[in-house]
Amino acid sequence: MDILGAVDTFCKDNNIRYSLCGGTLLGAVRHKGFIPWDDDIDIMMLKSDYDFFKQHFVHPFYQVVSMDNRPGYVHFYMKVEDTRTILQEERWKRTYEIGINLDIFPVIPLSADYDMAYSLIDKKMKIELNPIFFRCAVRQSIVDVKNIRGLLSYVWNFCCRYLYHQKFMRFKQTMIDFSDAYDVEQSLYAGCIYGSYTYKEIFEKKLYDNYTLLCFENQNFMCIENYETYLSQIYGNYMQLPPEKDRIPSHHAKAFLK
Repeated sequence: MDILGAVDTFCKDNNIRYSLCGGTLLGAVRHKGFIPWDDDIDIMMLKSDYDFFKQHFVHPFYQVVSMDNRPGYVHFYMKVEDTRTILQEERWKRTYEIGINLDIFPVIPLSADYDMAYSLIDKKMKIELNPIFFRCAVRQSIVDVKNIRGLLSYVWNFCCRYLYHQKFMRFKQTMIDFSDAYDVEQSLYAGCIYGSYTYKEIFEKKLYDNYTLLCFENQNFMCIENYETYLSQIYGNYMQLPPEKDRIPSHHAKAFLK
């Protein structure tokens, strides 16, 4: 929450519009705060504001993390981390070091070509769902190299990373070029195409024209005014709770002070 507060202050001071998004926006509308079985924070902002934030955000404890400044980081969105902390996953280890953080997604202008946006997301999904990509780019299983099975797993992870590196770098450039290809004033569609909801993230650009405030954990934060359209497209009947068996945390990490 402290990181979100610092981001909110910077955005207000620099006339940047942002919005809670994904499960964070759902939590604000349905629970007035965190979804009880979720603990992360996601926000989104228009690409021009996103680029300004990425270049100019400065804070004594919090830092922007992206492909530009963190070796091994492979996401097409940035994070803001608490540099005084470190996260340790219970089931796997990251390919980069990071502290407690929140995610910031760019809202990309998509021109008038809905099919092109759909096609690019389809390509992104095929690469990200590739098991080799999953192993070498995003995370690695924690292995014990003292036994033969662990040693073979370590060698496999290493080979995957080496063989897949060039393919990922080409895809990275494709995504960067696409992000800068369309002018927001001439676009009919826009969306957080790097988010986890893939095709559901494509909306008419006017969705991002107007903003309001919503209460999240007893504080007011910005969100798109027409959040009903956003939440309905992504979650369907978003006010209905999921079955109890599906109310499980999606993150398994412990945080430590450095």
